[in-house]
Amino acid sequence: MTETRKIAAILAADVVGFSRMASADEDRTLARLRALRSELIDPTIAGLGPWHDKMAWAELGLGHFDAAIEEENKAIDAGFKAWFAYFCLATAHGLKGDIDEAKTALTEARRLNPKLSVKFITENNNLFPTFPQARLDALRKAGLPEE
Repeated sequence: MTETRKIAAILAADVVGFSRMASADEDRTLARLRALRSELIDPTIAGLGPWHDKMAWAELGLGHFDAAIEEENKAIDAGFKAWFAYFCLATAHGLKGDIDEAKTALTEARRLNPKLSVKFITENNNLFPTFPQARLDALRKAGLPEE
């Protein structure tokens, strides 16, 4: 258990600097993170769901909707079935224009977190410090209620 916590802390520290690195060279940063993950992390950690979830949110923030969907599906397949995983999946599908898939993912996110709404997102800026209007609009199309 101690090893898992130690590794998780290292991953969290790497992700914290992601925005700075990506703004300097987005493609190189993503390529390097993918390479490090496949070389060092994938073979040694069985539960990669949280890692894939963080990568999905990073890809979503960069506007890479297909990559975000792929990463989030890996997270869910790895057993990471938290509401925010399905929420990210719904957001990516919604922004991509796949409203039916967005509705399906949003339904599961709301099953896991019935409070999930536009109001919940706007009032919980500690969870969503920067949540662009386009994401809210896409989620509204998928059926996210106002309250």
